[in-house]
Amino acid sequence: MKLNPYLQVIIAATIAGSGGIFIKSLEMSSFSISFFRTAIPTILVLLILRYRQIKLASANKSILLASFFNALKYVCVFSAFIYTEISNAIIAFYIWPIISVILGIIFLKEKIHKKNIIWLILSFLGLVLVYFDIEINFSNKDFLGISLAILGAIFFSWHLIIFKKYSPKYSLYENIFYQNIVGAIIFLPFIFLSGNNYNFTNIAIVVLFSIIMGMMVYGLFLNAIGKVKISVFSILCYLEIVSAIIFGIIFFNESLTWNMILGGSLIIISAIFLKRE
Repeated sequence: MKLNPYLQVIIAATIAGSGGIFIKSLEMSSFSISFFRTAIPTILVLLILRYRQIKLASANKSILLASFFNALKYVCVFSAFIYTEISNAIIAFYIWPIISVILGIIFLKEKIHKKNIIWLILSFLGLVLVYFDIEINFSNKDFLGISLAILGAIFFSWHLIIFKKYSPKYSLYENIFYQNIVGAIIFLPFIFLSGNNYNFTNIAIVVLFSIIMGMMVYGLFLNAIGKVKISVFSILCYLEIVSAIIFGIIFFNESLTWNMILGGSLIIISAIFLKRE
């Protein structure tokens, strides 16, 4: 029985919000987690293609560049979850739709309606509110975590701009492979560094995390995106923020401050209205 595409997005976004639980439960560096997150889907796809006797299409330089930006996003976002609360990290990361619009204007010469400038200003105000009660100092873990989440959002925006153009040329499995291959290569050396606890529990958690996020969630998103209006798809994706915050409260007794709620709301509302244009 095939799932309704809207339900697929809802399920995928809800599951994606659990990512912070996995990261905070692991006794590994963000670089090592990034290796497993990219390497395991890459290996699984190769095994599936080999079993089905399907030849992997060759990649161009642009799709590999997108994969590189995606790898940088992973290490930044995973570090953000380690340094700060899940709610802080996920709200800061979801500035990416705004950044995507700005990058499109600057580098792709995309036009923007004058009224949308207001939404860009409001999103910036929301970002200021997120930082409102945090000491601006890189020794402050919350400041560092939020900053890394925003940096991850920048890398993710670059990844999306490139990947959006070239991904239709590839199948689902090829997209998964090329989205992860660069990260699997560049993060390999980090698994041999000290500070990683490779006991059975940690390995089981990171493998489960990589399969769920790298295969299940991505597959649901990619399968649904062609059947759902992009404006609706984008709005449903914001359920990841809600689920991440709920998971943070349930599993780690995290709390939300007024400025995080107000700032996050401004960022989300601004992104939704920008995407309607």
